[in-house]
Amino acid sequence: MLDAIRYLVAGGISWRAMPADFPDGARVYAFFRRWRENGLVLPVLPPPATMPVAER
Repeated sequence: MLDAIRYLVAGGISWRAMPADFPDGARVYAFFRRWRENGLVLPVLPPPATMPVAER
């Protein structure tokens, strides 16, 4: 499940576009939602407004 969620986030795809190698997108989302509701999913990056602007 974790690999499926990581794949989804890294690729920016929708839950319905999960490859056949992973469990059904609805099942992966159900796990993700349950983990998020129980505080097990923490943001990896700060919100975009607080991220520093890259120097050029």
